[in-house]
Amino acid sequence: MYITAQRVRSSSLAARQGVNAFLNLHDKAEARAENWDNPSIERLADANPGILVDQECDVPPGGNSVRSFLDVVTADTTDVSRVSAALEAFEASLARAPLPHVETIDRVAVRFNAERALEPERIDEYRRLKARVTLLLERWLDRDAKKVASSGG
Repeated sequence: MYITAQRVRSSSLAARQGVNAFLNLHDKAEARAENWDNPSIERLADANPGILVDQECDVPPGGNSVRSFLDVVTADTTDVSRVSAALEAFEASLARAPLPHVETIDRVAVRFNAERALEPERIDEYRRLKARVTLLLERWLDRDAKKVASSGG
C-alpha cells in the first residue's frame, strides 16, 4: 500500500491551494516481490506506486506544484492502528530531523518533506497531511470490511 498526501498549488492564475491524497495498492506479484518488514519507500513511492484505488483532492490533479508531502508505504494488509502508531512515532522525531525525513517504524515506511517556506510550521503541516492519509486509509479499510461482510467472509 502506498498512500500520499500532498499540499499542492495549482498552476492556474488563481493559484488554488489544497491537499490532494491518493491511496494505491499493489497486485499480488508486486506484493510478493517486496520485503514488507522493511519496505523501500523510495522504490515504491517513486517508481512503483501501485494501482490507484481511492483519492481525495481539493485541487484537480495534474500540473500542480507540490509544496509538501507525506508518503506512507506498508503491506496492503496492515491495520489502521499500526499505521497510526507509526505516524505518531514519526511525528515525535520530525521536530529535530532535517528534511526530507524518512523512517521505517514497525514495518511502516514514512517520508515527509516541505518547501523551505513551510518548514517553520512543519509539525502543523505534517498533522494536516497525516489527517488526510488517515481519512483515506480508514475509508478504504471500512469499504473493504463492508465488502468482506457482504460476501459472508
